[in-house]
Amino acid sequence: MNRQRLIFGLGSGRCGTTSLAHLFNIQINTFCTHERYIKSKFKMPFEPIESEKETFVRSLFEMTNWNIPVVGDIAYYWLHYVPWVMAYIEDPIFVCLKRTKEKTIESFINAKPRSEFFESIKDKLNEYYDDYYEVAENYVKHYPEQFKIFPITDLNDMNGQMDILNFCGYKEDKQYQLPLKLNVLNSV
Repeated sequence: MNRQRLIFGLGSGRCGTTSLAHLFNIQINTFCTHERYIKSKFKMPFEPIESEKETFVRSLFEMTNWNIPVVGDIAYYWLHYVPWVMAYIEDPIFVCLKRTKEKTIESFINAKPRSEFFESIKDKLNEYYDDYYEVAENYVKHYPEQFKIFPITDLNDMNGQMDILNFCGYKEDKQYQLPLKLNVLNSV
């Protein structure tokens, strides 16, 4: 990679984004945060708010000021910001992870200490999952060179990790880690 590359990872939640951030961070000359804007002063709302656009753009350019060849952030909230990122950043890459709906919802419900809350909104989680990946599929159609959905199983397969890294433009010295399970899943 000759110039700085920005990578954005996303997925519905409970789908391997922590492990994806780790996969990127074991690559040479790469720094990738996980849910950076949940933990920072600037809290990204799930859906973009036009009045926050300037703050958002400033935060994007802050990432480009890091003196690292590959930088990124991995979080569910990037989904609705794809058009804004595409408008301000040259050739960003979006890696979207997808786990089966059943296992995703099961994982939300089993996430302590919020399990009772998630159980009470199980129907809404079903809708959220369907809506999330419908939008993601539309981005795949509109930005096929920059947006791709990978199954969560790719994180624990050498060829799958290679596919993800190749899509992101890594050419040499790729690092792999098997198994790659940071938030341990019982099954995919």
